[in-house]
Amino acid sequence: HLWFRWVLRLVPGNGLPSLLAKTALGQLFFGPYITIVFFSSALWCSGSLSWRTLREKISADLWPTILAGLGFWPFCDFIAFALLSEHFIPPFLNLCSFVWTIFLSLQASRKRP
Repeated sequence: HLWFRWVLRLVPGNGLPSLLAKTALGQLFFGPYITIVFFSSALWCSGSLSWRTLREKISADLWPTILAGLGFWPFCDFIAFALLSEHFIPPFLNLCSFVWTIFLSLQASRKRP
């Protein structure tokens, strides 16, 4: 909720430039951070979290995950910021996050040959 509130205050309005700016903020800052947190959590749950394994996971999967996110999150952000009121943005994006978490879970559990 804090992230969305901050983005809405930082970039007011819902014209195309505003929507693009809000989407870019999520892709540049929130997405990579939360993906690394997710990878860390997955490694911790599997009992293999260390600086080495985290660096390897980030090196192998961060960019593919972010690039895949470019095909998902801009669409979700456009709907959220263009069509929904501030109170409905978090629940809608939480639903999108549920779907995205399934993808992240598959990415986090991938084994490298």
